[in-house]
Amino acid sequence: MPASFFEMFFDNDYKQRSDINDAYAEAANARFATSLAMSNLEQLGKQLLVQRDEIRDLTVAVSVLVKMLAESGALDDKVLRYRVEAELEERIEAAKAAQVRQSVAAAPAELADVTCSKCLQRRDPGQTVMTGNGVVCDPSCEALR
Repeated sequence: MPASFFEMFFDNDYKQRSDINDAYAEAANARFATSLAMSNLEQLGKQLLVQRDEIRDLTVAVSVLVKMLAESGALDDKVLRYRVEAELEERIEAAKAAQVRQSVAAAPAELADVTCSKCLQRRDPGQTVMTGNGVVCDPSCEALR
């Protein structure tokens, strides 16, 4: 066992033991994260099975209702099918439009004006030139004359 702080600090075996302990702690953290992810995955799998059963039940209920209404003459199958298709297409288009609005909102704003290093005026980035001395206005800069 090292006797002093310096002997312990410069002891290669101590460094190796410390690295091994650090690796062990990282492995334990990884095992915990994996078990947590697996339990979440298991819960999601169970929820998916329940939702699949509910969707099947709803599909059967809707088809029975449509058949009953068609048999009683209160509903035309073709008209219902066309209306459902039109509604689905409308919702798809609305979702696409919302996605476009989100992407436009997330787009970066226009480039901010930059300051000329010679005349210290704020200019549009398209009107400036990068030189070895910094950003300067294009040849029309008053300070360069």
